[in-house]
Amino acid sequence: MTNQHEHADDLTDLHNDLRLTLEQLGAATPYGSDWVLALLDEAVITPFDAITPVSGTDALSFGSVQLSRVRRAARLRRDFDASPQAIGLILTLLDELNTLRQYKRQSLGGAFSAQVVTFHTVDDDSRQR
Repeated sequence: MTNQHEHADDLTDLHNDLRLTLEQLGAATPYGSDWVLALLDEAVITPFDAITPVSGTDALSFGSVQLSRVRRAARLRRDFDASPQAIGLILTLLDELNTLRQYKRQSLGGAFSAQVVTFHTVDDDSRQR
């Protein structure tokens, strides 16, 4: 099994040979293939063959990363009644938040550091002395 991505996450490494059709991906959610197509239209997910144009949706294939993202999108729809457009925005913001958290962990060397700032109040009487 060859690794297609230089910096792939653990989930991709474990399941990089998983291939799902649009129908299989739609069956993995309570909302079906049409809803998955709406997510595709909003660029919430991208198929493996997004670089190579294909004719029709029959040739599209998806992997474990897309399956995970579609399931997360389904939870957002279920819990918040979010539209595909809102789901795209929410997932983009969550991705950015995760990136910032990773950056913070790397820049702090894995340790959490907090700066404590104390403020001393000075009353007017003490300044006049």
